[in-house]
Order: sequence, then C-alpha cells, then structure tokens
Amino acid sequence: MHLNLTVKEKSYSKTDEDGRAIEAMCPNDGFVYFRNSELIAGQLGKGTLGHGNKGGFFSVLLRDYKAHAAAACMNRVTKLSGRWIGNHGFSIGISDVQPSDILCEEKEEIIKEGYKKCDEQIKLYNEGRVLMQHNHLSLR
Repeated sequence: MHLNLTVKEKSYSKTDEDGRAIEAMCPNDGFVYFRNSELIAGQLGKGTLGHGNKGGFFSVLLRDYKAHAAAACMNRVTKLSGRWIGNHGFSIGISDVQPSDILCEEKEEIIKEGYKKCDEQIKLYNEGRVLMQHNHLSLR
C-alpha cells in the first residue's frame, strides 16, 4: 500500500507576493507531504489526519484501500498516541472517571422524580383517567 497525499494543515501560513499559498517551506511546517506512505515533511494535526474533510489521511485510506486498511492505521495511531502521552507524564486514575458524590445524589433525585411521574401515569391509566397528549381525549 502506497499513499501519496499533500494536505494543508491549520498552521500553514506561507504565501507568495500575490497572496497565493506556497506548498513548500512553511516556517510552521504547515504543509504536509506523504509520498509512498512516508511522511516527507510537515507536522500531523487533526486537519491532516481527518477532521471530517475528504482530503484527510484517513479519508484517503478509506477511499483508496477500504475500511480495513483505514481501521488498521487508526489502531496503530491510537497505540502510538497512548504510548507517547504515557511516556510524557499523562496518566488517568480511577478517581478521574468516577462521578462525585454530589453528581450521584443529583442523578438519584432525577431518577426518583422520573419514577414518581411514571407511577402517577400508571395510576391514572388504571383508573381510566389517562388523557392523550395531543387533543386531551380520554383513552377509554
């Protein structure tokens, strides 16, 4: 599989005297080149990788080499990213993903209110007093 891709990244800023974009030598490496699946120049960002546009790296992989190749590449990027941020001090603990006591109490209160409304509707139905939502007619 050989991918050739040229993408303008968000940080791209180089223009000529007429205001046209120059596709090389951006001081921020904002123009990205892939040749034969090798990154020749530039820095990868969300614009390069995808970000919903049809010219991004993953979109081109999907279009030219189908879903399996794109998914395999995404999996490799995921593993690389996770390893990189872990090696640079990023960590996540169980306390980062557990809800606080206040949030749990608020959730419990919302659930209780919902059950109370349901119980009221069931009681009205059993008594034959349920009104239809649209034109307020009785179901019976």
